[in-house]
Amino acid sequence: IKIIEDMQSKGLLLKQEKLRQPVKVHDRCKKPVELLRSNQWFIKVKDQKEPILKAARSMKWHPPHHLQLLVDWTEGLEWDWCISRQRAWGIPIPFWYCANCENVFLPKEEDLPVDPAGKPYPHKKKCDCGGEIVGEASICDGWVDSSITPLIVSKWLEDDKQFKRLYPTAMRPQGTDIIRTWAFYTIFRCNALTGQPPFKEMLVNGMVLGSDGK
Repeated sequence: IKIIEDMQSKGLLLKQEKLRQPVKVHDRCKKPVELLRSNQWFIKVKDQKEPILKAARSMKWHPPHHLQLLVDWTEGLEWDWCISRQRAWGIPIPFWYCANCENVFLPKEEDLPVDPAGKPYPHKKKCDCGGEIVGEASICDGWVDSSITPLIVSKWLEDDKQFKRLYPTAMRPQGTDIIRTWAFYTIFRCNALTGQPPFKEMLVNGMVLGSDGK
């Protein structure tokens, strides 16, 4: 409203008319898409921009200009990483929470792996507030596990000798389309967990299009 008022006062508003907002529909089932508020799980990323950029710049990029894509994305980041998804299958989020006060309950290491959906929390029947402890039914965003592939292949926390020999890994080959996802989240998580960048070099391939532009 204030913007419109400013434009009117300066004689810049040429036309104003009421519009009907179209309702989007799902492409397959054709049902209306409705935006709903919901609780989600996040990992704090906004306060980690400098470590991410330092780790990214320590690697050799091929071609070099693709580093700027990651730098631009990181510097312009305005939100934390939502890691929860409401899908039918995937890697479970291994947490329980109080339905009343939303206090979070973690599994013990010996409980893992665990799928808490529909299962009672094994170490406590009720929250201290008296609320019911509910198992999280959401699953992880796909980048949660793929972002630690360098740690998995180098035997992090499994074989110290192998880890020291193999990490940081030699090279990550990938496309330009997932610099802001796979590259970004891998650099973020591996650096946060080990204090070192995940790769020595980053090889970014071009994207090939067919005659139809796909």
